[in-house]
Amino acid sequence: MTLWVAGSNARGQLGTGDEEDSHGLKQVLFDLKGDQRAEPPGIVLEIACGSNHTLALIHAMPQLTVSLWGTGDGSRGQLGLSVSGSSLNVFKRLNLGEALGSHELTMIQASWESSFVVIRSENGDRILSFGSNEFGLLGTGESSLLHGIQDVKIVHLFSNESDAIRVTRLKVGPRNAFAVLRHQTIVGQRDMLVGWGAGRHGQLQMRELNDTTLRGPRQVALPMRVMTWTHPTEVLDLSVGSQHALVLTSDNKIHQLGSNAKHQLPGDLSLGDVCIQRVLCSWNNSFILTQPSPNVWSILSFGEGTYGQLGRDRDISNHSIVLPSLFEVHNVVCGSEHVLVVGKSVSGFV
Repeated sequence: MTLWVAGSNARGQLGTGDEEDSHGLKQVLFDLKGDQRAEPPGIVLEIACGSNHTLALIHAMPQLTVSLWGTGDGSRGQLGLSVSGSSLNVFKRLNLGEALGSHELTMIQASWESSFVVIRSENGDRILSFGSNEFGLLGTGESSLLHGIQDVKIVHLFSNESDAIRVTRLKVGPRNAFAVLRHQTIVGQRDMLVGWGAGRHGQLQMRELNDTTLRGPRQVALPMRVMTWTHPTEVLDLSVGSQHALVLTSDNKIHQLGSNAKHQLPGDLSLGDVCIQRVLCSWNNSFILTQPSPNVWSILSFGEGTYGQLGRDRDISNHSIVLPSLFEVHNVVCGSEHVLVVGKSVSGFV
């Protein structure tokens, strides 16, 4: 396996061994005890990109251990303990100190200048945060500058502190974060959506269809309950934009949060029995991936279209992006103001 990158590299976030912008694809380098190699030290499970830093979750072979690697800007502590105050231009294994212990790393996320990891043990999951605490984004209940690795505080949300909590989803945007917490109740397992960070535009509130403007606190430093489902409902997908978020649940419903200033929310969207596969957010856009029939895929887009990020003409009333015929969508990925779609046609991957 080899990782290829392109784009801005002002703080070494591409991990190519320099700090020059790359206008074409280049190989990533990994520092293995002073020896720089293009091959990662295992299987890359997940990649998370911040403003000027990048994280990678790597499953090392044959040790069968999962470790956190990173490159780029570490000036706010977003690359852990060993890189605090400096930067890297190749991927190095990051030090989480005693906070990791014997836990297993399961998820990573990167915000603008903050980083998050989910660690798991038989007693439950924890969310660790490090980096900038602007808007209370580290989720500790404190709004001041914090150093080192922090625990996102979630125990106060449950009446029984001994219950094992599982983090099934973690997604962060530039200024706020959401997690789906699965916990045991007297009627079975239930999902709870919690959020923290910036909230002035209603980012931490479920939006009703007749709401015109939402207002909330400037920041929420202590994670708060956004929604709990009282019936068996699983959160299938979660995505966070600059000032909005979308949640897809197993009953084929899309829950909407935050600002609609750029018309980025789907609103009263009626899709009938069409199966919704994914929901995605860029900074000021929303995208809905549907599968109307077994061999037909469709993407609906909403929001700002100044830079062509809608993928269609702005005047198209059904919001649908035209995809090639016989095109099976495998993945959709959103940047700040651009979107990538990976799929398969009759002739192969395109």
